[in-house]
Amino acid sequence: MVGKALSDTKKKQLAMEAKLALQAKAVDAYKLELAKKAAGLQARGAQAACNEFMQRYKQETGKEIKLNHATVINHAKGKNTRAQNNAQKAWLTPEEVEVIVMYIIELGNRGFPLSHRRLKEHVDEILGARLGDHFPIGGVGKKWTHRFLEKYSDHIKMAWSTPLEEKQGRAVNPHTNEAWFTMLGKVIKKYDIAEELTYGTNEIGCSGSTGQRERVMGAHDRQPHYQQIGGSRENVTVIVTICADGTSTPPAVIFKGRAYQVNWKQDNPANASIGYSKKGWTNGKIGVEWIKIFDEQTKTKAAGRYHLLLVDGHNSHYTHEFLRYACTHEIIVLCYPSHATHVYQGLDVVVFSVLKRILREERDKYERETGEKMSKDNFIMIYGRAHLRVLHPPIIRSAFRKTRVWPYDPSVVTADMMAPSKETSVEGALPLIPATPIRIIAKFLRQAVQMEVRDDLESASDSSSEVGVGGDDDDDDPFINAPQNADESVPCSEGDKEPEESQLALKGNLADAIKDVVRQLKDSSLDCLIGSYSTIPHHNM
Repeated sequence: MVGKALSDTKKKQLAMEAKLALQAKAVDAYKLELAKKAAGLQARGAQAACNEFMQRYKQETGKEIKLNHATVINHAKGKNTRAQNNAQKAWLTPEEVEVIVMYIIELGNRGFPLSHRRLKEHVDEILGARLGDHFPIGGVGKKWTHRFLEKYSDHIKMAWSTPLEEKQGRAVNPHTNEAWFTMLGKVIKKYDIAEELTYGTNEIGCSGSTGQRERVMGAHDRQPHYQQIGGSRENVTVIVTICADGTSTPPAVIFKGRAYQVNWKQDNPANASIGYSKKGWTNGKIGVEWIKIFDEQTKTKAAGRYHLLLVDGHNSHYTHEFLRYACTHEIIVLCYPSHATHVYQGLDVVVFSVLKRILREERDKYERETGEKMSKDNFIMIYGRAHLRVLHPPIIRSAFRKTRVWPYDPSVVTADMMAPSKETSVEGALPLIPATPIRIIAKFLRQAVQMEVRDDLESASDSSSEVGVGGDDDDDDPFINAPQNADESVPCSEGDKEPEESQLALKGNLADAIKDVVRQLKDSSLDCLIGSYSTIPHHNM
């Protein structure tokens, strides 16, 4: 496979390396001639040695290299070569270069590829520690990392950082799945990671002014029913960490603020750590302080063994200080595939939906009992109660088991779970307008998921109220309400307009709607339905 063309600088570097290697051979040969001369034997001069190796190199490669016999004589007498002089002037020792190259490769494999800026941070710290005051305040030169990368381009290279989901259209796809579980399996095997040393962490955002939709009672002839929710609109971030053995570490709560407030010290049932940031989110500084706390909470159990920490791609998880601390304290950090934590991360898959529901219950209970709204003055107490109710061994083990981190099992992600990575939309993927029966069913399914279905289908069939089309009652997130688009339509050509019967109003109930669809399908051609389905092309990204 043809690679990228070499730059002029790289070509000069390779040519110089070839010349120095050939020159070293000529020096060794000339030293042998000097030994012969000292023994009284007939010997050749430096020029003859140079000519021999220049001719031999041209025969082998077809390229010419000119050697200076005076340079060969000087090197034979012990004068440093150009490579030795350059090495003495270089910032890094050969050993440091080897370590940095391996570090770049290792971080890239773990999902934390270095940029030029971050590589400079690492190198500056290494040299600052070794050289002290002799190292410039500004660090290595502005283009130093570019030259370093070019010099060692046989081992490392630059590439555009691409989220894994973009490589094949969506986050959870065969490529991402294989890459993630291969990386996870290698790390578990290489570092002999035990169940009790496998951790997962993530942040959850909380706010006292938002709430989850739930089914409520009200007047028969009135819709919608609004539920009043009070409390501060400020965001509070909670860092939750769980372990595959069913345990968890105390959470960390990040408030919005510029300094620590005395009133934050309150009843703390979950023994949470407390921090603050300008916007109430985690950042690089908080990430470093958090991993130090995490180490204190887990090092006794680890007893000197490696422990695995699974994180998402938030920038607070891969700052230089964060990764350096992890590396020096036997903490192996792995990053989940980008935008795929809803499949691979146990906290998102299992824990957080339950935690948010219980937090809402505790918040509402506190407001009813005290008449006070949830705020920073009482958040730690309210959240702590919810945390202790949810974070217990069965649900934690379920989080790791369901995502197959522990026990390790790559087969957990099925073809159905990866289906969204394929192009299957009937509206945008088909080159031809589907037959009328297909459009009827597609329209029905799209509207059916938007209607508010009653719990009891039989009792719902006796109701005369109209079912709304604008919401989705399955949203378990009390803090994020995603808008729904109810105006989607099925494509229809002018020559084959959709019949009036297919414009489902979904009035009455789901049972009546199903009967209506069955009637429409009977009126249309079922043979057409079968024939059209068999010709629908399947596109893979």
